[in-house]
Amino acid sequence: MSKGKEIKIGLIVIISIAVLVLGINFLKGDGNPFQQKNIYYATYKNISGLTENNNIQVNGLNVGKIQTIKLLPGAVNSLQILVSFVIDNPLVKIPLGSEARIISLDLLGTKVISLKLRDTLAYYQIGDTIGGGIEDDLEDQVSAQLAPLKEKTTELLGSIDSAVTIVQTILNKDARQNLSASFESIKRAIETFENVAIKMDNLVAEEKIRLSNILLNVESITGNVKRSNEDITKILANFESISDTLAQANIAQTVLTANSALSEVSAVFKKVNAGEGTLGMLVHNDTLYQHLKKPLKI
Repeated sequence: MSKGKEIKIGLIVIISIAVLVLGINFLKGDGNPFQQKNIYYATYKNISGLTENNNIQVNGLNVGKIQTIKLLPGAVNSLQILVSFVIDNPLVKIPLGSEARIISLDLLGTKVISLKLRDTLAYYQIGDTIGGGIEDDLEDQVSAQLAPLKEKTTELLGSIDSAVTIVQTILNKDARQNLSASFESIKRAIETFENVAIKMDNLVAEEKIRLSNILLNVESITGNVKRSNEDITKILANFESISDTLAQANIAQTVLTANSALSEVSAVFKKVNAGEGTLGMLVHNDTLYQHLKKPLKI
């Protein structure tokens, strides 16, 4: 084989290998190898199933792909996972303070990195590391939403179980007998109350006429008092006049004078009782009476 043919074959092999590599990279999503790549990094403690070639999104729009995922050296409790990703869209700039958050797209567990962009005018430079975060997957979110429902369902089942226990207790033979006895006692109590109510109705009916008469008498009395109001007023006025007259009279002096007169009369009667004076002698000695009687004889 001539030397020129060997060179041609070598060039064809090199070109074929280059085309193959470019095709593989294109299929992997690396894009144009001759175009400058905007590579950024993010660190995570848990990537929750994220894999290489997963998409990078901004507001749901694919703007790049994950390039590599590597475990950074460190202590077991502080292991970090470094994720590098490429932004294909030259219009996308990442403001400082933004977050590269891992999210789930569906229940199948498809993961992407969603860039939560901050509203600032300062931007990360190519090759900078962006703060990473992870969002609960749909399963965790659904579990979080269903947890209160599960708790309420558990409480409801407990209530149903209690109700079933109560029903079983009621259906027990002894319980049925006790329940029947209780209902019978309630029935007798209701009948007694009904009899008392009937007696009360009869008593009220019997006393209704008497009560009406009493009310009529009270009404008559009040009517008489009302009609006699003027006379009562006059009597009170007269009584007031008499009391004023008595108040103005010198009752004390009159009483003293009467007492003095009575004392003198009492003294006179004492002398008469003692036989003093003509009247006393006349009362106690009949001689004077006899002398007075003789001249009267005819």
